[in-house]
Amino acid sequence: VAKDEFEEAVLSTVLAPNGAPKFDDVGALEDVKKILGEHVVVPLLRPEHFAKGALACPCKGVLLYGPPGTGKTYLTKAVAAQSSANLFWLRGNSIEYKWLEDPKRMTRALFSIARRLAPSIIFLDEIDSIFAIQAGEAMTRFKSEFIYGWDRLMSGIAESVVVMAATCRPFHLDESVIQKFPKRLCVDLPDLSSREKILVVLLAKEEIENGFDFKGVAELTDGYSANDLKNLTVAAAYRPVREMLELEKVNDLLPISIYCFVNSSSFSGQKKCFWTATASRTKATYNTGLREYSGGGMLLYVKCCCQAFF
Repeated sequence: VAKDEFEEAVLSTVLAPNGAPKFDDVGALEDVKKILGEHVVVPLLRPEHFAKGALACPCKGVLLYGPPGTGKTYLTKAVAAQSSANLFWLRGNSIEYKWLEDPKRMTRALFSIARRLAPSIIFLDEIDSIFAIQAGEAMTRFKSEFIYGWDRLMSGIAESVVVMAATCRPFHLDESVIQKFPKRLCVDLPDLSSREKILVVLLAKEEIENGFDFKGVAELTDGYSANDLKNLTVAAAYRPVREMLELEKVNDLLPISIYCFVNSSSFSGQKKCFWTATASRTKATYNTGLREYSGGGMLLYVKCCCQAFF
């Protein structure tokens, strides 16, 4: 597929859709998934429905923003899997030297291969570190070349290529970049109902006690992100193992064949010593910065849901 060293470098960023999570693996975020399904997944799977007319055209840019750990990257992988698209994953903190040394040839190679391997999604993870308001000379050149290629992509309605991006700091983005995204969706910290749905997904393949109190555990985890909940469930799943080992010690190290199920108390016990990555101060800082930035009308913060810009 690759024609030169630049395209070889681009191919190293591709994540194949096989084995990636799908929408059913994403707990909650129903409003966000619905919008992404209608404006990204369906156009990629059935482009013929968008070949005519000027208004109902495929979406060429989606920005996901919200606090850390809320599932923006995971959701993007699910969109790619749901639409059987190749995912070109560019992370802000790992843009290789080759991209900055010759951004013109690298970005041309990126968009060229994305078209050839369509349907494709070009994903800019941590876009704030790539397209920041204040960026170095090399990154500014890369940004200019990328936007040039993106503009050409947006003029080709029939091309099944979408640019998606994720950020925890939308207020650090250049406004001209934000305007390039027709859809800007807030992926916020989950509310009580959403946390319960996430726990159901996380524990779907685990052996849990009969009558497991999902709602009770969800009530204990106010302020937790989806990633925090995953870390907590992993810690809780190990508690029965520790209890089994303790029983073996009491019984003179004789192996015990009784299997200990994950129960609600496993979570309450782990929560006492579990520190959430999305601490209240981090959340407050994020909300304050976003409210200040939203004064310009570029983004709108909506609690526990998403905001679509049509």
